[in-house]
Amino acid sequence: MNWQLLILISVVLASITSIIQRIIMKDKRNDPVVISVMLQIFGGLMIFIIGLFQSVNYIDQDYGKVFWNILLMVVMYSTGSVSLFRAFQYMDPSRFSIIFSVKV
Repeated sequence: MNWQLLILISVVLASITSIIQRIIMKDKRNDPVVISVMLQIFGGLMIFIIGLFQSVNYIDQDYGKVFWNILLMVVMYSTGSVSLFRAFQYMDPSRFSIIFSVKV
């Protein structure tokens, strides 16, 4: 697949995700931790389904060498995700967009 098409798909899906996150977190009663956990579960399921269709078999891999890296990745990604949802909940969307644009 052409790399320009993949970048276009990524930009469109990231924009849609950002809009959905803002809509969900507009209500102050929504808990950022619960939303973050649900997002991670949904993302994991999507990756699992894609892996099944791609016939990728990583189950027999030895993950002992990278266990601490994987654990650190989970902690850092979860913390970042919860912080992102809290920012969506408390910040003005226009200010958030400007600040969040430096993430790349």
